[in-house]
Amino acid sequence: MDIIIKAVAQAPLVALFAYLWWINRKDLLQEKDFLEKANKEKDKQIEQFIQSFEKITITLELIKDRLR
Repeated sequence: MDIIIKAVAQAPLVALFAYLWWINRKDLLQEKDFLEKANKEKDKQIEQFIQSFEKITITLELIKDRLR
């Protein structure tokens, strides 16, 4: 009986910690999703930059060949 009384007395504290943990977890998951999206966007930008740079390189090679 003593154990039940102690468990019931501590239940609000446990519930509070569980709630705080859940809110923190939810916030961290949202931040993780945001960072993953930002990382994918950066990867797309880097890929576009590489493609543009390759086109510029080809163009410069053609100009160099024509100037010879």
